Amino acid sequence: MTNDDITEVISKGQEDGATLYRVADALYKVAMAFNWLIGILGVVLTFVAGSKGGFGPALGVFLVTVVVCAVGYATAVFGSHGAKVLVHILFSNLAILDKGQK
Repeated sequence: MTNDDITEVISKGQEDGATLYRVADALYKVAMAFNWLIGILGVVLTFVAGSKGGFGPALGVFLVTVVVCAVGYATAVFGSHGAKVLVHILFSNLAILDKGQK
């Protein structure tokens, strides 16, 4: 690779990495907002089930809500932070490549 090719790869890598980081962060925030909405809806439905069906259905709705929120949170964290780790690896590799060029 020529120096111009290396410079172009570094520039494009930095732009793409920054874009991926912003997208991963935005997706995390959207996923967490949905997770909160599901949690709030679950609490409301728990009280509705408790008032109409008793303790058993209320506990069932509550446990389903907890499981759905836990899975949603884990998915959001692993997905977004996995992408962020890839961006950090990309930036460190670009720094090594840039250092080797000079």
